[in-house]
Amino acid sequence: MNRTVPLLLAALGAAGCGGDAGDDAPPVPPVSAAEADADRLGREVLRLLDQLAEYRGAHRGRLPATLRQLGVDSLTPEIARAFRRSGDSVVATVSFRRLDGHELEGCSGGLELLEAAVLADGRYPLTCRTTAGAIREIVAGSE
Repeated sequence: MNRTVPLLLAALGAAGCGGDAGDDAPPVPPVSAAEADADRLGREVLRLLDQLAEYRGAHRGRLPATLRQLGVDSLTPEIARAFRRSGDSVVATVSFRRLDGHELEGCSGGLELLEAAVLADGRYPLTCRTTAGAIREIVAGSE
C-alpha cells in the first residue's frame, strides 16, 4: 500500500500534465457584453416563441390573448416578457428589468427564429435595442 500511493500520484500527475493536450483545443474568443446579453435574452425569446408555437398548434392556429393564457409569467426578477400579434405572425420581446451592467435593453424576434436556429446550428438573428436607444441586429446563439 505504501508503494501504490506514490505510483498512483505519479500516474495521475503525468496524465494531467500532457503538453500536447492544450495545443489541440481551439482558442475561445472573448465574448462582449452585448453578445452575452443577446445570448441571455435570445434564449428567453426562443423559449417564449416555442411556447407560442406549441399553443398555436394545440389550439387550431389561434394564439393566446395574453401571457397568462399561455401559462407564462410576464415578469421575473431579471426580465420582462411580452408578445404582440399581427395577423398570423407573432413577435416576442424580452427585456432586462434593470439595465445596470447591461449593454442591451431588450431583444425581439418572430417565429422564424425557431427555424433559423435549427438551420444555422443554433445561431439566429435578433433585433435588439441598446441601452442608448439604438436598434441593432445581433446574431445570438451557440456556435
